[in-house]
Amino acid sequence: MMNASDMKDAKDRASRALQALEKSIYARAGSDAAMQSSLQQENSVLRQQLEAIVQENGLLKRAVVTQQKRQRETEDQSQELQRLRQMVTQYQEQLRTLEVNNYALTLHLKQAQQNNSSIPGRLLPKGNDERKEAHEDGQEMAAESSLEQEKIIISKIKSI
Repeated sequence: MMNASDMKDAKDRASRALQALEKSIYARAGSDAAMQSSLQQENSVLRQQLEAIVQENGLLKRAVVTQQKRQRETEDQSQELQRLRQMVTQYQEQLRTLEVNNYALTLHLKQAQQNNSSIPGRLLPKGNDERKEAHEDGQEMAAESSLEQEKIIISKIKSI
């Protein structure tokens, strides 16, 4: 403006400068508005993404709770299975012991029957204490012998 030759030239130059400033301000305001609109759109997109993530997070939390519940149930079932296996082992042991005892008793019974059958219908006479004692001693010896045999058989069966 100082270089203007007259007042009209100075007004024209000032007018052009103001118009350029006005265009610059409008352009900047337009770009700010566009930028603000862009930021609002981005903000809206981010909010939608956040809502989707929050929903997915809730779903995942429920899935984790379900998985933990299933895991607890599986652990409980595993413990129950282990307990039942121990019971089966215990019952098998009891069964084996009973079978051994049954076998030993069967042998003992057979031996007792054989001892009794060797003297069929034979009654000891009354008043003959010596014969009665001898007979009882023989029975005791047979019983002791069968007990020893029974112990040997049981030890052999247990070693199997």
